[in-house]
Amino acid sequence: MRQEFDKGLGKVRYVQVEREKVTQIVIYPKRKTVYFTLEPELSATKKMAIINRAKKITMHL
Repeated sequence: MRQEFDKGLGKVRYVQVEREKVTQIVIYPKRKTVYFTLEPELSATKKMAIINRAKKITMHL
């Protein structure tokens, strides 16, 4: 469903879901979907650093 909005809004860079016990992150390299979780107590700055690093690592998938 997310692809239906790509033309009008642009491609999704990542999705972050904050839950009580875990932070869920989904990133979308070209052909794969990468899902991982983080501790919810991490600062926003640290979470963004991890997301950016994961995007760099997976950019060729």
